[in-house]
Amino acid sequence: MPRRFLYVSNSVSHPPNVGGHQRTNLILRALAAMGEVDLLLLLPEHDIPEGGLEAMRRAFPFVHLINPARRGEMGPWRLIRPFSPRLVDRLAHNLGSRAAGFRPEPRIAGWIGERLRSHRYDLALGRYLQITSRSGVGAYTPTVLDIDDLETEVYRSRLHSPGLGRFERFMLARHLRQLERLVPAALDGFDHLWIASDADRALVGRRPVSVVPNIPYFEPGSPLRPLPPDDASNVVTIIATWNHGPNIDGLVRFLDRSWPLVLARHPAAVLHICGARITDGHRADWAARPGVRVIGKVPRVEDAYLPAALSIAPIHHGGGTKIKVLESLALGRACVLTRHSQRGYEHLLRHGESLWVGDTDEDLAEGCVALLKDPARRRAMAQRGGEIVARHFSFSAIESEVRSTVERLTADGAGLRPRRRPEA
Repeated sequence: MPRRFLYVSNSVSHPPNVGGHQRTNLILRALAAMGEVDLLLLLPEHDIPEGGLEAMRRAFPFVHLINPARRGEMGPWRLIRPFSPRLVDRLAHNLGSRAAGFRPEPRIAGWIGERLRSHRYDLALGRYLQITSRSGVGAYTPTVLDIDDLETEVYRSRLHSPGLGRFERFMLARHLRQLERLVPAALDGFDHLWIASDADRALVGRRPVSVVPNIPYFEPGSPLRPLPPDDASNVVTIIATWNHGPNIDGLVRFLDRSWPLVLARHPAAVLHICGARITDGHRADWAARPGVRVIGKVPRVEDAYLPAALSIAPIHHGGGTKIKVLESLALGRACVLTRHSQRGYEHLLRHGESLWVGDTDEDLAEGCVALLKDPARRRAMAQRGGEIVARHFSFSAIESEVRSTVERLTADGAGLRPRRRPEA
């Protein structure tokens, strides 16, 4: 009989228009080549982009949605939440214990239990630690957890970002201390962990782990190919989803501190800001800056890079690896980026060879100017980086690791079953 998998996540696979959705899409694509995949999506339907639910129901035999409880609906907070839901949710998040977000939610765990009494699965997989922990799927074996964004690292990077107020820094440090106790115990509830890069191995200790790399997204049968270079271009491009805090923070800092330095040394430079979900306020602010054009959403990702001399990834905090770095190189455009954006790639993509990595705001500006003025240099960096991306960050690398993990964990043919806990 073909294998059957239960996939639990709050990340959708369609439309694959942001990094998190793209990774979900690619992993599910690899799983679907080995058997049937049923989806349990833990999010409200209105959070799924238009057309996404219909596309997933066409792609997978079973899709079920459960809207998890808001933080203010947990514990004693639920008694006062009706008076001001948004305020209570925020207070509960900031002042309440982080442990509540890792406990199995009876409504979700109960649904999984009922499902397993009537359907046989070979393996359960979860994406993101906290939401998977809330599902209670860790009570069963065998299970795999995909953790390209680990909660402790997201908070740690935010804590080290500049410009934090005293209260915000205090609250982030408080949350991080709690997460440093909660995360290791939560990770122990899974039989295998997938991480996005070798740089994350130290974060999960000696637990069974393997790398499922983030790769530039492509539609089946249509891999990304290098675009023709434009030696006359003075365009610097950035493409991202603009409702994500680290993207906004990184761009605003670049506009404030680096872009004026670029224009002072290369007045012909133009910055294109591409991507969806730009608010009216941000659009007005960014478009008012000298030398900036707000392009917004583009029909194809290639459209953002085609007129560009190079791209930037000026991100200073957040979790995971930055797929846009790989995407830029795969499409034949050199990339100027922060050390944080290089994380997970530093062993293959090095400063001065395939990337320009800036440690300071001035370094980022220097990289943009140097590459704008030297077309041959940026072509060589993009070509070298593109070759590395094609060799090490391919869909075959995802398929190979997914298959290896699944075959090992399902070799006994016992199927998904309750986990036996050690006796006290």
